[in-house]
Amino acid sequence: MDREESLREIAERLAVLTLSEEDLEFDFVLDQLTGLKEEIRNLSVVAQETDAALIAWLQDQHVRGMVLYSAAQSNLRTQRSLGLAAPYDPATRAGITSQFGAWAASARDEVLRRLADER
Repeated sequence: MDREESLREIAERLAVLTLSEEDLEFDFVLDQLTGLKEEIRNLSVVAQETDAALIAWLQDQHVRGMVLYSAAQSNLRTQRSLGLAAPYDPATRAGITSQFGAWAASARDEVLRRLADER
């Protein structure tokens, strides 16, 4: 796998990353985030010397996605276990899931921009 192919894989992974209330019941999003980490690792193997800054940025983006996912999961679990109202409610989680979607779209756009700039 070369650099361009690795970046395309990362962009494709980011393209499917969305988060909804229903997604919190299953591991699909977590699996996709884990896959994103693997794709970033693959890129680091083929482009560490030339793209260290990009790889660091992608690693930071992965952490950001994991934090947003964890925040939504934690909010849901707290609501279920303690039966609390706001901020442990679907409305608060909708804000978190919206941020997650915006994060994934923005990160994907940046990866695609970098690919386009190289052509």
